[in-house]
Amino acid sequence: MIALEQYTTVSYKNKKIRKIKDKRKHKEALQAWMFIGVGFILFAVFMAYPLLKNIEMAFMDYSVNPNKPSTFIGLNNFKKAFLSSGVLGESDKFYLALRNTQLCALVTVPFQWFIGMMLAV
Repeated sequence: MIALEQYTTVSYKNKKIRKIKDKRKHKEALQAWMFIGVGFILFAVFMAYPLLKNIEMAFMDYSVNPNKPSTFIGLNNFKKAFLSSGVLGESDKFYLALRNTQLCALVTVPFQWFIGMMLAV
């Protein structure tokens, strides 16, 4: 009879400990999801929305004037950017801007890396 009482007492303590551990696990899981949720919200606001908005604007004759609605023009913006037209057409301006961007990246990135390494040492 004494052994049976000890068994029930132990099992009662085990259930109580198990409940405490379950509550702790649920609390930790909730905290983890809250941290992940903040990251998802920041990603959506600062990365996903601008990316999707830029894709939408690429296929539109976009106007910043609220009185003039933007109209869908399909691939015409890409045709203007990549196909040559005229002396200094839109494509020439695009390739000039692309070259300047690449040149800027090729000069500034190694320079900043070198300065950063020198300051770190």
